[in-house]
Amino acid sequence: LINNLRLFDIPLIVVDQDPSAVGFDYSDFKVVESTYDPNPILKSLSEQGLFSQITSIIVKSSGQPLVAAAYVSEALKIPFITGNNANQIINKNLLYQSCQESGILTPKLFKIDGPIEYPVVVKPSLSQVSKVGITLVQKEDQFLDAVKYAKSFAVKNQVNIGQYVDGTDYTFIFLNNKPIVCLEQISSGEPYFYSKGFSYKKGKQFFEDVIPIVESLIKKFNIENSLIQMDFKYHQNQLYLLEVHLDYGGDLIFDQFLGKVFGSDFFQKVITCHLYPQKHHLDLTYPNESIEITWD
Repeated sequence: LINNLRLFDIPLIVVDQDPSAVGFDYSDFKVVESTYDPNPILKSLSEQGLFSQITSIIVKSSGQPLVAAAYVSEALKIPFITGNNANQIINKNLLYQSCQESGILTPKLFKIDGPIEYPVVVKPSLSQVSKVGITLVQKEDQFLDAVKYAKSFAVKNQVNIGQYVDGTDYTFIFLNNKPIVCLEQISSGEPYFYSKGFSYKKGKQFFEDVIPIVESLIKKFNIENSLIQMDFKYHQNQLYLLEVHLDYGGDLIFDQFLGKVFGSDFFQKVITCHLYPQKHHLDLTYPNESIEITWD
């Protein structure tokens, strides 16, 4: 991400709590603070006189860094998302509640100390590592071990117990309300569903079903000028929303896979449209063949 941003003739500010972080070697300004807390970041930006120079915020990491970036953008009045709304998006229980209020289909959630209808999927509500800590639980005697496993990866030990929806997993990526691509996820399968890769298949797009959902999310959470990545389960001709991300991270999708699908300049094209949304339109050539990338 940083290497691609360096291709643009704009000052680059990098935030990382590690003073020896490699990204600082390519930055014009650096903020040596945790990406989890917006207040020290804002203080450092102010002390360096950078407030008036910031026009866009791009996030590489999901989870709490997204929330911190949202609070920074809110303080600087940069179009993105508010901190409160970002917090709702990264916490699945809050996200599902908001989606259900808007008529967006999500798996049913169960309380950890309440009646549970098996089978269920136990996962971190907010994970420290992407797509880990997940277990399909078929019966009650497997439940406590699954909760313990999920908590080992969860922020603040918070876990979700959700209805198990069988089917195919898809990732949809939009820039604002403009569709970019639909990818089929490749996983290890039950019970842990480790991420093993992605597949692009021409024709399997489902965009006509997803565009109303992304437009509803943009309106619900007041999202402005952002990448939007959504994970769905496709079951019996219905899409169940599982997760929403507003960052450029996630399982090597941007670092490796989409460059193979759309060409080596894909990242630059997306960033150009992100930085200058009023001036540029994302023009992509979609390949006719299927493309797959997997890892162990």
